[in-house]
Amino acid sequence: MRESVRIKDLENRGDERGESFSIPQEIFDFLGNVDEVHMAEIEPGAVRGNHYHKSKKEVMVVWYADNWSFGWQSAEETKTKVKDFNGRGAMIVEIAPEAAHAIKNSGDEILRIIAFSDKRSDPRQPDTHRKVLL
Repeated sequence: MRESVRIKDLENRGDERGESFSIPQEIFDFLGNVDEVHMAEIEPGAVRGNHYHKSKKEVMVVWYADNWSFGWQSAEETKTKVKDFNGRGAMIVEIAPEAAHAIKNSGDEILRIIAFSDKRSDPRQPDTHRKVLL
């Protein structure tokens, strides 16, 4: 059985010009298709997420330059798992439907995320459901 959340480090292929990261093909295979892309910043001390999607698959690229935490919980679990990160780099997070998730910026620098989803958000048929983890 596949894990509801998978977290992977992205290799920095940058040089003297700056950091550079590529999204591996397996991410697009997981999504099947990309119907929505969302970009956001998370200010120091702030949390984004604290929700789950009933049917939508999501992949988040987290580009960081300081400390942050990712919390998640599958539909079958009652305890929140939390993984802490520090330094700088980029991580990719695959999130299956019904896996609650949240990101907290515990550092002093702005945290940036890009989220890819296999379905578009539709305010007439919401797929996002609140679940506080962090």
